[in-house]
Amino acid sequence: MDSQAQKISPRPELIKEFYNETGQLCWIYTSDRFLETIKSVLELEITDKEALEKAIREIKETEELHKREYLNLTEKLQENLLLQHERWKKAFEENLMLPSKMLQDYYKLQEKLQRQQEEIREHLKSFYTFSTLTKQKATNDKDGEKEEEDR
Repeated sequence: MDSQAQKISPRPELIKEFYNETGQLCWIYTSDRFLETIKSVLELEITDKEALEKAIREIKETEELHKREYLNLTEKLQENLLLQHERWKKAFEENLMLPSKMLQDYYKLQEKLQRQQEEIREHLKSFYTFSTLTKQKATNDKDGEKEEEDR
């Protein structure tokens, strides 16, 4: 039986196999229905009807208990599967993001390196400009001194 208490039949290939092997039809009963049917089929005289009804009730209760346990286990299994699915999904998404994040970090580092290289170029330009000006001044000073000496 499924969770909505609908009767589920055996798989058709199993019924066919049973017939092929035995030449008989396959009859499937719930336990309580079996006791009721067997009593009428075998035309049994049951003197203690109370005992029979008690046995049928106990079988029904046991079947209900097993059904509830099955449904609880099924529900727990579904919850565990959903949790596991969420964990795998999260891990998968994180792993997909990882290369993307690494690539973003790489580009950021590359931009930082380019900015630092530009700053170094600017410093070098300033240094060369200062160096050139200093040489020019020194040259001009020397030229000015020579002119004064020549006068």
